[in-house]
Amino acid sequence: MLLDSKNECYGFDYFLDINKFPTTLHYEYDEESSELCNELYEKLETTPSLKIVWRIMKPFVKGKIVYSPNTTVVRRIVDRVRNLMKPLSLPNFDAERESLSMDPIVYVQVVKNIKLIKDYLQTMNKLKNSENINYLLQQGFHESVFKAEEIIE
Repeated sequence: MLLDSKNECYGFDYFLDINKFPTTLHYEYDEESSELCNELYEKLETTPSLKIVWRIMKPFVKGKIVYSPNTTVVRRIVDRVRNLMKPLSLPNFDAERESLSMDPIVYVQVVKNIKLIKDYLQTMNKLKNSENINYLLQQGFHESVFKAEEIIE
């Protein structure tokens, strides 16, 4: 289980003279990996100079124990490590990013509205003695207007 690959191991000669071997390399699609990972794996396996590095790094990238017999003890250890690492795995932030991203048209409208509110608050500060403003403030808008003013500033 040194390398979890179906390719033959050519030995040390393979690493010395890579040009002796076939130029057309075939990649088998891995069902366990995503499409993006498969594209990357294919590039790594079909490029002769990168294939050397990929053969060494592949078990580590795929999360395999490099030198291990396939026994029940090793499987128990792997299961235990997987269970310990589950809470540490990073969550998928795509949904959060999409929910937080704003449509550019909506953003422009919000900016315009904020400018209008700022202008309104500036004129309100200038006209505090006006009857209309005093009436609005007395009717219950007092708290919400000042909360909006605090948020904007």
